[in-house]
Amino acid sequence: MERYLQIVLPRLADRCELSLLARDADRRPPPGVRPLAVESRWPWPRPWRDRRDWAGFEAALRKEPVDCVWSVRAVPWPGMLWQPHSGSAPHLRQARGADKPTWRQRYFEAMEEEALQSCERILALSPKVSREFRQRREGVAMTLLPPPLLSDREPEERSGLVQPEWALFCGRDARLKGAATAVRWFRALRRRWPKLGLRAWSRSVSHLERVLGQDRQSLAKEKIFLHGWDGGFEAALPEAQILLHPTAYDACSLVCLEAAAAGLSVLTTPGNGFAELVTEPWVGVLPAEAEAEAAQTSLGRLWSKRLEMGPDAWQHGVWQLRKRFDLETHVAELARVLQNAACR
Repeated sequence: MERYLQIVLPRLADRCELSLLARDADRRPPPGVRPLAVESRWPWPRPWRDRRDWAGFEAALRKEPVDCVWSVRAVPWPGMLWQPHSGSAPHLRQARGADKPTWRQRYFEAMEEEALQSCERILALSPKVSREFRQRREGVAMTLLPPPLLSDREPEERSGLVQPEWALFCGRDARLKGAATAVRWFRALRRRWPKLGLRAWSRSVSHLERVLGQDRQSLAKEKIFLHGWDGGFEAALPEAQILLHPTAYDACSLVCLEAAAAGLSVLTTPGNGFAELVTEPWVGVLPAEAEAEAAQTSLGRLWSKRLEMGPDAWQHGVWQLRKRFDLETHVAELARVLQNAACR
């Protein structure tokens, strides 16, 4: 979300007058954005810090003449436009396998419910997110606004390949994003493509080792290489052909968007909102609990379609996908929604 705001806010400020209301907003405000810093008294652990932020936001908004409020956090302000980047908290909790919420989860979910009931419109990242919030508030106004492609890296020209060499996995929370399933899928794929290797990114190597139940040395013998959150995923895209993303929950995965826009074949799950926005021959979908052989079949079908299309048709399709999720198109649509809300 921070990266999204860093890139989107300066471009949005070119289209409309924009103020940023946030804790420490005046430290490094984006170009063209007027910062409105909210006082913060440290240390305040979460979730109490969130509630205190709410009070600061409310006090600041009552002093500032604004035409509309657009929030990327669950802040309850009457008539605001809300863009919940993480999706629906109760649905996320259930995807993690927790039927009964902890006290912290109850606190955050209560805060989110207040935001849901007070907002005028939700800017949903995917149809999945739209459904989840309409289950919780029937008839709430909804605008589908998928995330933009944030990377400005040009897709590599890719020739027709017979043997894929690298598959990737990337998820900060390796358990939620399905690292163990990705390894299971990878081992099935290697039976078809013996030279295939897997590179996996998560918040730390030790976290990946715990989730996978193996150390990095033993995994390296299978050509499985573990990485911490070092920014190397984007740099690895030009050399890869496959992304494995068996996530339990994603509002709309930016990892999948970046991979598909770089020309990779993506294999993911129905828990990923991105799977409803981009389909075959770019994205294959199967349940995370499916047998590993199903991954081999699904990805084999995607790979066969890719080879049938040929490199020129595939490259043209990649450019069309990039155009569909273009950053400037996203900002223009966001500005339109905000201006319409301001006029009411």
